[in-house]
Parts: sequence; structure tokens; C-alpha cells
Amino acid sequence: MKALLAVLLACIVGSLAGCASASSNVAAGVDLTKIRSIWVEQRLADNHNVRDRLVRALRAHGYEADAGPLTMMPDRGVDAVLVYQDRWTWDFRSYMMELEAQLRHPRNQTLIGQVYVHQRPFLGYTTDGMAEKAVQMLLPQGAGSGPAPAVTATP
Repeated sequence: MKALLAVLLACIVGSLAGCASASSNVAAGVDLTKIRSIWVEQRLADNHNVRDRLVRALRAHGYEADAGPLTMMPDRGVDAVLVYQDRWTWDFRSYMMELEAQLRHPRNQTLIGQVYVHQRPFLGYTTDGMAEKAVQMLLPQGAGSGPAPAVTATP
């Protein structure tokens, strides 16, 4: 009986631990240090205000950032457009499971860089933490001279 309980407990812990992964890449020949102003494209299905969380994370890194539909983007002064896709799940609470973001040229939509963040269930980042992690990985140097804010996972 104890052996069965131990095996069952090990299976439960193993399934809860899951895997967290993150990756990013930048197009060849792109100098991200020239980017100062970023427009976050508003998704119509953004029910969790991820757009605003990305804007706050970008501003915390020293970028000028604003959000809205592409039709509202200013004609001048925007260096890049951030397009994102968030995926949510429910495991006794609703949380963001994945965040994929692409940095694109504001006029021709050429891919400049992209980041993918996937978190494990229960022990991952908050929604703000996921946005912060994505910005840190995509634009690690930041626009300002100060250090980047730390990303912390929630227990």
C-alpha cells in the first residue's frame, strides 16, 4: 500500500512540475540598440490586458511604448511594432501558459526578432512576470542605461 501511494505521489508531483522554456532570436544584421519607440498592436481577443502589461514592461526598460490598433499608430516616430499571441489555461486557476511576441518593422512588417515563453503549471510567472520575461529576452539591453528589472516567479 505504501509503495502504491509513493508511486501515485511521484506521478502527481511529476505532472505538476512540467517544463518551463523560453527562447528568442533576432534577425541577422538587426541593431536593436537603435529602437527607442515601440507600438504594441492591440489584439481584439485580449481579455487579460496583456497589451497594457507589455507596454508597462517596455516602459520599465526605458522604451517609449504605446498600444492600439495599427490604424491608430502614428505615421512617424515608431521604430518597431510588437505583435503578441497569448495562450491561457485553467488548472484550478486561470493563468497565461504561453506568450509569443514578434518585433516587426513598422512599415513593411519585416520580422526583426521574436520571443517565446512557456511556463510550467502552478509554479510559473504572473501575467506581469510573463510580459517582463518576454521583454527582457527580446530586448535584453533595454533603451535606458539602468539595469533591467528582475523577473520573479510566484510560488
